[in-house]
Amino acid sequence: MPSATTTYTFSSGALAGLNNGWTRTIPAGTDPLYVSVATAFSADTTDTITAAEWASAVILAQNGTNGTNGTNGTNGTNGTNGTNAVSLTVSRPSFTLFAYADGTVSSYTGASGQARLYDGTTDVTESATWSSSASTGITGTVSNAAGTKGQYSITAMTTAVDTGTLTINAVYGSVTYTGQFSVAKAKGGYEIVSTLPTTNLFAGRVVFRTTDNKLFRYTGSAWTSAVSNTDVDGVMTRDQIAAGAITSAKLATNEAVITGTAQIANGIINNAKISDLNADKLTAGSIDITSVGITGTSTTNFSIKSSASGERIEMSSTTIRIYDANGLRVKIGNLA
Repeated sequence: MPSATTTYTFSSGALAGLNNGWTRTIPAGTDPLYVSVATAFSADTTDTITAAEWASAVILAQNGTNGTNGTNGTNGTNGTNGTNAVSLTVSRPSFTLFAYADGTVSSYTGASGQARLYDGTTDVTESATWSSSASTGITGTVSNAAGTKGQYSITAMTTAVDTGTLTINAVYGSVTYTGQFSVAKAKGGYEIVSTLPTTNLFAGRVVFRTTDNKLFRYTGSAWTSAVSNTDVDGVMTRDQIAAGAITSAKLATNEAVITGTAQIANGIINNAKISDLNADKLTAGSIDITSVGITGTSTTNFSIKSSASGERIEMSSTTIRIYDANGLRVKIGNLA
């Protein structure tokens, strides 16, 4: 029996790692043929088969034994040769198909194989008549055309069916021999694509598009990657908003509040944009009096000084004072 771990590749049907003289091809010679079977089943592209998974070896085919000789004296007639064992084998007894969440199979590539019929150790595949029957929800065939006899495949499965079998029949010498090919679905949540699919569309189908690294879902009429604002949880940071993405039409200016340092370009705020300004906000610079007119009456709030000390002019609502370096030199108005 094989004592090493082997690896089965579903796409090619290759089995790597057999030892102890075991092989997947029939050797030349007339010795009996032994066969051992193990099942490969995995959602991945390959499956690992340990030595313990192989069934006990049984004889697949052997030559019949010669009849016994007659008794001595007058020789009796020789006994007739035994008949050869006839057996049917399939290159791929099972296969796993990827399907979407609703059960739709994405591709049937690999769901095929070659059945062969042996009379003893002689391949009589082309001498047999081939036919097949499929379980409920399965569509499959086996070829009976010369040169391709025994080639089988499954080409369709209904969405409600997750497993199925194709029964393969070969009639040889008026005897029918059978084999089976089994398939099972491995359903996935979403698939990875470079372009959005246009076939096998159904509401709820989800794909990840590699060209922009976005997750799309099919609504029943179109693909979308949009997320409703009511489904957004948490706070968006400034780095999540593209530059220039927010236009003036998206701002309710009577509700907007600027809490940080505003980035307003020079010369943007004009006279029409100012509704109220306190005098204590003017702390530096000079006022061009050619563009300013002062009107109104105040006996307490009018006070102008050309300097805080030294030579200066001071004007209040009642008095004008003129100072030089030595002190007050002129006083006009209220002389008290």
